[in-house]
Formats: sequence, C-alpha cells, structure tokens
Amino acid sequence: MSEQDDPQVSDEEAAKAAERKRRQEAAFAEFDRQAAERRRKEEEKNAAAKAAQDAASGKRTAPAGWYPHPTMAATQRYWDGSAWTDNIAPANTTARREPVDEKKLKKVAWGISLAFLLPVVFITFLAPPTYGGETCGTWLDPTWTDLELSLRRIGAGMLEDARLTAIADRCNTTLSTHRLISLILIGLGIGTRFAVPAIVRAVRD
Repeated sequence: MSEQDDPQVSDEEAAKAAERKRRQEAAFAEFDRQAAERRRKEEEKNAAAKAAQDAASGKRTAPAGWYPHPTMAATQRYWDGSAWTDNIAPANTTARREPVDEKKLKKVAWGISLAFLLPVVFITFLAPPTYGGETCGTWLDPTWTDLELSLRRIGAGMLEDARLTAIADRCNTTLSTHRLISLILIGLGIGTRFAVPAIVRAVRD
C-alpha cells in the first residue's frame, strides 16, 4: 500500500497544512495590528506636534493640556489654553493631572486660616469681658494685675475689698481661658495656611 493510500499520512499532511494556514493567518493579523498601532501613534504624534506648534505661536486653538516642550527634548510642558506655564514633566509621563493653581490654592488656604484667626480678633479686641461694672481688659493687656488690685484695695472697706477680689479672680480666670483659646486658634490658623497647600500638592501628585 502506497503512502497516498495511507489514511494516517493524509491526516498528518492535513494537520500540517492547517497549522501552516493558522500561522499565516496569525502572522497577517499581527502585521495588521502593528500597522494599525503605528498609524495610531503617528496620528497622536502629529496631533501633539500641531497642538504644540499652535501653543508656541500663541494661538488659542490648542486646548489646555500637556504637550512636547518646544525647546527641551524628552520633556512635556503644560499649556493652560493661552500661555505656557512653568510646569514641566518627563515626556514618557502619561495621563498627568492638571497642575495645581498656586494662586487659587493660596487664596483657599488664607480663607481657611482667617476662619481660625478672626475669632481671635473678636475675643481680643472687640469683646472684652466685664464683671460688676468693671472691665477686665484683654488677655494681651489685662486690667486686674496684682499691682492694680493692690492699689484699688488701698483704703477700701471689707465689702469693697471682697468685691474687688471677686472681680479680679473672675476676670483673670476668663482672660486665661481667652488666652488659651486664642493661642490654639492662632496655631491652627498659621498651620492651616501652610498645611493645606502641602496636602493638596501631595494628593495631586
């Protein structure tokens, strides 16, 4: 019996032929995929080059975003829609976020900081406590110091002496509380001014 009449040989040849066809189809598909990928990259490169050229010439046709740096190789620079900013990044960085607006960030930080500092102004200067018709002054300039109390008690009777002592005690206790609250608020206000920008930058990065 010849090889042509052997069914096992025919099956092997058919299997080899099918495998060759499968490999050819896979090679053609890979070639088409690579060609499409090259076209896509070329289109993206041309679009980025045109946007960078528009941005460099000052045209407003380029939307805000990251573009190849006009003068620095392998570097991107951020175009805000009307002018180049100082924000740069490596060219291989993808999907970068819009850089932080430093001016806006400072305004927000100052706004939060003032929310802590304004009560200090109110406590210190606009609402000094009074007891028994006597003003206590402020925690920065208390009225009822030991010297002031001693001078007021000279020649005072027993009842007046007790009244002055009670007023001085209440004033000094209140001003001590004002001092503590003010120092905490001042610390929070100053800390917020610098902490908020740092936290926002860290989160964005």
